[in-house]
Amino acid sequence: MAISAGARLVITPRFSVRRFWEDVRSNNVTVIQYIGEQCRYLLRAPLSPFDAHHNVRLAFGNGLRKDIFKDFQERFKIPEIGIL
Repeated sequence: MAISAGARLVITPRFSVRRFWEDVRSNNVTVIQYIGEQCRYLLRAPLSPFDAHHNVRLAFGNGLRKDIFKDFQERFKIPEIGIL
């Protein structure tokens, strides 16, 4: 869908908690898609002063547990989170 709409699509060989936000920043990502427990893994990473330094305006996906939802949104300062 992203490609057909002319949007930038960033795909990495594998998910890395350590590199995720660095990849997001360096590629100027504005929308992220989460899958399963990905958000929980990101929340378990050590706090960083760069946690909210990105241009993400929307995260959407499937599998985000309700007890993680608010913490993820607050820590990473993502204005909107959608559920598929």
